[in-house]
Amino acid sequence: MSNSICMKVKTNIANAVNSKAGTSLNNSSAWNDIKNAIDNIYLGKKYASGSTISGSNTVMYIDINGSQAERYLYW
Repeated sequence: MSNSICMKVKTNIANAVNSKAGTSLNNSSAWNDIKNAIDNIYLGKKYASGSTISGSNTVMYIDINGSQAERYLYW
């Protein structure tokens, strides 16, 4: 891979990591520094939280976008 392509790839990776990790990496940062910044990105919860209001055999809920929906319960 040519040096200019490698630098563009490194810049794109550094910019992506900066946006998620709040770091100040650039194309002159060491690959090990970029790797360490990636390792320290907090991923957190990947699911919605909330409460339900249940009726006879359906459940009303509000999804992550704030939309209200109703679904049947199966047991």
